[in-house]
Amino acid sequence: MKFLLSTLLGVILVGLVASRAEAQLVNGDFEDGVTGWTVGGVVLTSGFGGCPPSTHPSGPGLILGFPGTGSISQQFECGGGSGACTIVTAFEASSVVPGSTIRVFVDGELLDEQSDVACGVSEVVVDCGTRTLLIEGTNLVNLYLVTASCGPSTATESGSWGNVKELFR
Repeated sequence: MKFLLSTLLGVILVGLVASRAEAQLVNGDFEDGVTGWTVGGVVLTSGFGGCPPSTHPSGPGLILGFPGTGSISQQFECGGGSGACTIVTAFEASSVVPGSTIRVFVDGELLDEQSDVACGVSEVVVDCGTRTLLIEGTNLVNLYLVTASCGPSTATESGSWGNVKELFR
C-alpha cells in the first residue's frame, strides 16, 4: 500500500511539472535590450549584478525611472486559456534613492507595488490567456528578469498534500 501511494504521488507530481507551460513572453532576460517591449518614459539599458545570482542574474538589465518614471509593457499569450499564469519579476528598487518604487500591472490592474526594496521579487498570479503586462519604475528601479508560466489552477489545501502542491505552482 505504501509503495502504491508513493508511486501515485510521484506520477501526480511529474504530471504537474510537465503540465506547466512557458508563456510567450519575449526577451524577459533583456539580452536584446528592449526588443519586444514597448517603452514609456525613462528606460536605460545597463549591466549590473548587485543581487544574489540565484534570484537576480547578472548581465543585461534595465533601469526604469532615473530620473522620473519609466515603464515597459508587452502583450503575450500565457497558456491556452485555462489555468493560472504566474508572472515573476526580479528587481531592485534602490534604497539609495528615496521613493524608488516598482509597480506591476496586468491588463491595466495594479497587482503589486513595492518601494525601497533591495533585491526584490514580485510574483503575481492571473488567469491564463492573452495578457498585457506593464512594469513601471519610479526613482531608479533596476529590472533584472521577467518570466511567466502557465499551469493548472489548484486550490490551496491544508496539510502536507497542500504543501506539496504549493511547491509546483
